[in-house]
Amino acid sequence: MSADVMPAQKDLDEVLARCTWVHLRPVTPRKPTPGLPLDVRDTAAVAALRTCLAIREDAEGFHCMCIGDFALELHDEQNLLAVLTMHHGVSIRWDRWTWDAALKDGPRLLDWFASVGLTKPREDAQEHRRAGEEAAAAEERWLAAMPACLRPLWRIEPGTGMVEDVGALRAPLAEAFPDVKMRILELFRWFGSGKGPWSGYPSYEGAAKTLLLDYPIPVLLSALEGRELSASELEGAARLFASGEFGRQGRQERHLIPKALREQMLAQALASQDKDKRIRAQYAFG
Repeated sequence: MSADVMPAQKDLDEVLARCTWVHLRPVTPRKPTPGLPLDVRDTAAVAALRTCLAIREDAEGFHCMCIGDFALELHDEQNLLAVLTMHHGVSIRWDRWTWDAALKDGPRLLDWFASVGLTKPREDAQEHRRAGEEAAAAEERWLAAMPACLRPLWRIEPGTGMVEDVGALRAPLAEAFPDVKMRILELFRWFGSGKGPWSGYPSYEGAAKTLLLDYPIPVLLSALEGRELSASELEGAARLFASGEFGRQGRQERHLIPKALREQMLAQALASQDKDKRIRAQYAFG
């Protein structure tokens, strides 16, 4: 068995020193990329690329699971010298190496692509960063809304985004809220404090739904009766009662929801800018 070949800057530099032009193309014809194919023959641009393709040699071996975003063919005047594939603006792959190579400055390389007319990789990276920041802010809001008694036990499975052990949350919740109605209200408030969507939401938000579904529908409704509900409590109730899980478990029991509560939940949902939420609420409560 051959030994692993770790990414090395000197290997890349040797090829880049001989490179006189670059051909940018899709990784495969089945994965077209706007703006490609594209040839870069400007001497200054090719020289600038050499300074952008700096890799980290201290990174542990890793291999991105995708085939790459697009390919860079490095040529001299007569030969194809190397084919590199770009991965999410943060790493490159070369079949000369066993492992992928992390870039020292991914944004700098994305700026180079944009300078030669290929703007989509930078736009995608900016969108990915924006989405990541938005997801982090949503998770912070969710954690801030979480019942304090659950925070020491809150663990998210890496890769899935799901809570490791929802069952472990039941005992501390019951201890902190011995009154069942108050416990349910707290769960409704928490479930109504999520990112916003009723479908396609972060997996970890499902923990609150799982805990609410422990209770029969009449018990859930009794916790809501005779109270002026906060916006988050009302949102949590509407989100649960309009959910597919609720429909499968007790669609025939929706008639138990008092008319006034149905109207409240529907009105709040219809005021949302989320079309999917409005449709679900109209179906469940209209």
